[in-house]
Amino acid sequence: MHPQPSQSPIAQKAWLTAHTRIQSESRYRTYETTSYLLTAYYALWLIVFSVLQRNSIIDIPHFGELSIVLSVIILVLTIILYGFKFGHKADAFRSCYLRLQELYNKYNNSTKHQDIAEEYSDILLHYPNHSDSDFYAFIVREHLYKTGLSP
Repeated sequence: MHPQPSQSPIAQKAWLTAHTRIQSESRYRTYETTSYLLTAYYALWLIVFSVLQRNSIIDIPHFGELSIVLSVIILVLTIILYGFKFGHKADAFRSCYLRLQELYNKYNNSTKHQDIAEEYSDILLHYPNHSDSDFYAFIVREHLYKTGLSP
């Protein structure tokens, strides 16, 4: 699914926006996975040090107090990361680009292009906007790998 130079600007915008939203979804999925892994990693190390301290394998001065502070930090970090709702945002970007792809396909099979332009605007009203960095990352990736981005 690549836009043709002869297509209207609205078809090209739908294609470009859909692919930029794919980039956004990927970024938010990476954030979600990374945040899960980091909180699990730090929690695991806290457990390991607790077991080692308990079994007298290592001796860390004031480990009880340090353990409480680290537990609170991990809890707060987990709550903050959950508040970003990375997975929810990724789902919203996915829903948006799927609707835009449907719209693009509908455009190719329709002569009512004004209706398509209105539907494009309506779709964008209901979903979060992607960041400029996602747009630039998509453009760079397309040009580096020459996957068919039309001028």
